[in-house]
Amino acid sequence: MKNRNEDYLSMLNLTEKVWVDKQSIFGNIIAVKDAFNEMIVLKLALIELSVKQSEAIGGKIINKKVLRKEMSELSAQMGQITAAYAYTIENEDLIKAVNFPISYYNQKRDEEVAELCKIVYEKVDANKLNLVNYGITQTMIDSLQGNISSYSGGTQSNKLDIKKRKVYTDDVSKFVGQLRQLVDNKLDKVMMIFQFTHPSDYKLYEEARNSMPKRHVKKSNGEITDEEAGILTGMVTDKADEIPIAGATVKLTGTGYQTETDSDGEYTFDSLPAGTYTIEVTLLDYQTATLTNQAVVAGDETVADFEMVKAI
Repeated sequence: MKNRNEDYLSMLNLTEKVWVDKQSIFGNIIAVKDAFNEMIVLKLALIELSVKQSEAIGGKIINKKVLRKEMSELSAQMGQITAAYAYTIENEDLIKAVNFPISYYNQKRDEEVAELCKIVYEKVDANKLNLVNYGITQTMIDSLQGNISSYSGGTQSNKLDIKKRKVYTDDVSKFVGQLRQLVDNKLDKVMMIFQFTHPSDYKLYEEARNSMPKRHVKKSNGEITDEEAGILTGMVTDKADEIPIAGATVKLTGTGYQTETDSDGEYTFDSLPAGTYTIEVTLLDYQTATLTNQAVVAGDETVADFEMVKAI
């Protein structure tokens, strides 16, 4: 939960404080009491969901490109050293199994790279006593094994984390929507009872409700306020392995709006004029992903996720 949702939660906390401080006044009306209690229950559920949403990924995503590079380079180095040893003992099968330059690894798909590195590790480990004189140490062998385990295990873990994150993100949006409806359509209306009977106390409530920072969005015919704007957010992942993609450019074609995905593969346009947009996601080595006719509703959060495909 972030950006305008965080602002909204801060506003709810201030509103709840007014309720607690002035409960001797506001608590005398059953409709008001029920509305506040409902707000607090939903707010606590929203906080719990937002924590789970953050923890679902929360920095645990592996940098697959970096790990693949390290794993491939070490495997290629050890494989070619092992091939040199294999030449001396005329072991053609061992040469064929391990003798690949780094360029060969770079041309392989992710799952093929991992499998190739596993084969090299197994061959090196089986011949490690004979490879000591060729410069291959136990530390190098352990490092390759660790990289392979991190790459394979981390990738699977990431997929599960991302699925959880998406579920929590959807639930957070639903709870925010429920809270908005409750506060706007129920709590605000029942609180009108105190507008004239307890004006100073009602003013405290009004100030709490208006505590969200006002953001103004530029558009062709002037500025619009938060009430006229919406939020557009989502996650960009690799379609093949579902890993989040960082640094992808997300732009709304025909407008000046553009941003990049963060380390969790997420992007956010914080305040957009309500309307219909075409979203375009680009990144080197990937095919452009496009979504047309995406509606953004005033006062609401819209989620648009993308799966990118590697360019051939």
